[in-house]
Amino acid sequence: MFPTFPDGWSGAGLLLLRAAACVVLMVQGLGYFAESHEFRLLILSFALIAGSVLLVFGFLTRFAAAIAAAASFISLVSGSLVSGSGFDTKAAVGLTLVITLAVLCLGPGAYSIDARIFGRREVIIPSGS
Repeated sequence: MFPTFPDGWSGAGLLLLRAAACVVLMVQGLGYFAESHEFRLLILSFALIAGSVLLVFGFLTRFAAAIAAAASFISLVSGSLVSGSGFDTKAAVGLTLVITLAVLCLGPGAYSIDARIFGRREVIIPSGS
């Protein structure tokens, strides 16, 4: 996967997608944290919250999206759904998984910390000798 950092409407769309993923993952992670009677739910909530924070700022975006997608997949497969938070159905958790996979495939966009650190570079090729 080659990093691209589109700007304009595409970059704004990626920012919106990252923000939507952040809100959904944060609510889901805080729900697991409130119900953390088991160690695995505490780890799952930490992965969702950390992925959420990294995604909203666009820092290590593909790594954060991979962690959040894995946590959503584990949540979906294990059947440990958060009750009363809007994520008590497999469809809602499945949509979270799809959003994080989309961010994983598309990358951070121009409006992210990743773009500032690893962004477009101007390559100057010297003329022949």
